[in-house]
Amino acid sequence: MIAGAAMLISAEPILALEPVDPCAAIDQRPFGMHPAMAFGLADRYAPARAAGVAWTRDPPYVMWQLVDPQRTGDPARMRWAGSARDPSIGKDRPFDFDRGMRDAVKSGLHLMWNIGIEPISEGYLQPGVWKPTDPAAYASFVRAAVRRYPEVEVWQVWNEIDLPATRRLTGFADFYRLTRDAIKAVNPAAVVVLAGSAGAFEYYDQLLAELGGRGVDVFDFHLYSDPLGGTLSAGEGYADIEANARRYRALLDNHGFAATRLWSTENGSFSGAVKVGPEGQEIESTATEADQARDLPKRWIVALASGVEKLFWAWGMTEGFGPWDDDLFDHTGLLYDGHGGRLGAPKLAYWAYWQMTRQLEGCRWRRVSRIKTSAPHARAYRCPLASGGDVVVAWWDTFRVPGWTPGTTAAITVPWEGATAISRAAVPSAASGAEVAKPEDAFTTATLAPRDGAVTLTLGADPVYVREK
Repeated sequence: MIAGAAMLISAEPILALEPVDPCAAIDQRPFGMHPAMAFGLADRYAPARAAGVAWTRDPPYVMWQLVDPQRTGDPARMRWAGSARDPSIGKDRPFDFDRGMRDAVKSGLHLMWNIGIEPISEGYLQPGVWKPTDPAAYASFVRAAVRRYPEVEVWQVWNEIDLPATRRLTGFADFYRLTRDAIKAVNPAAVVVLAGSAGAFEYYDQLLAELGGRGVDVFDFHLYSDPLGGTLSAGEGYADIEANARRYRALLDNHGFAATRLWSTENGSFSGAVKVGPEGQEIESTATEADQARDLPKRWIVALASGVEKLFWAWGMTEGFGPWDDDLFDHTGLLYDGHGGRLGAPKLAYWAYWQMTRQLEGCRWRRVSRIKTSAPHARAYRCPLASGGDVVVAWWDTFRVPGWTPGTTAAITVPWEGATAISRAAVPSAASGAEVAKPEDAFTTATLAPRDGAVTLTLGADPVYVREK
């Protein structure tokens, strides 16, 4: 059913039509980064362009506090660049939304931006509730932002509201509706994403019930974990994407959101030595560049096969998150920031991203499926190509194999209709990403011999892509 929305492009509102499925009109590639900008480089998006990143979710959030600090609601008095106190980091933050939009679009990237109110600021929300102190002025700010940046195709209404600091606030359903309605009034075709889930399932169960099955184009869930399947920290690994996707899909369907798409715009793992756990009780976990690189394509493939249509690696293109303290978020980036390597030096995971976008080019993203395999701890997935034929992605989780040593392999046989088959490694044959001079020559390839509608793959620690040519 087509819904009507008031669209303000002049002083008088006119009736505009909201698409039945706004997600169908945007770029369908699943390759995102949060954020794709490489901090400290003159051309901040050059690494993202080279790696084949399609989507970026960049900071800072478009906050009412930054743009309209006096809460005037007057677009003529709003500022889109400058410096202001950012309560989320406790210091002044320079911001230039015009430049951010311009640079990303010039680099061929599609934009997803967060918008809303930083809840720990005083004077912008009423005490204890997600309600602006001046709802009309806040809605005017949202409309002004959407009108100023028509290039932003996807808007997310704040983020991770289920964290302990914000979970105590009530009324987010009404805040979401207010923000969404303001977005759609200006751009009915915009995709609006509910605030991403940090994992508090029960919180979103209640929130979705309050939203009543309407108005959520995309549901977003986040998953950070170690690159060895949770074995380093007794936590979650890439396979938990499946469980999370099933759980949230069932939750959405139960509350009338069967048409809502599922994305994961914060998903990643680390390399190096990181500290995890409560303050004062941290334990150190260590992973290699190769561990992180092997984990990266597994996350996309498992996500796609689980109905997750876009995945954004986080955090982010460059290492470092706030003051450097060796926590997980300091080590999830794909380029070094000067701590573990020279500024801008790529890790192996960067080249794994580069290889993934090339090997999966032309896939029919919503038809990725798992292939049954007989070898323990091995997985294989079929990715149909729009041009015909398939890409098969396969791996063996050697970290789960007792006593495994480098050089030990496992063989699996998968269905294959092509006359030829070439296997390409997902990770460069180098000790570090900085050693890769010519990525075109950095990945091991092997010509396979299909027979009787099948092909046998020999798997080691690195995932492989199999294509007909």
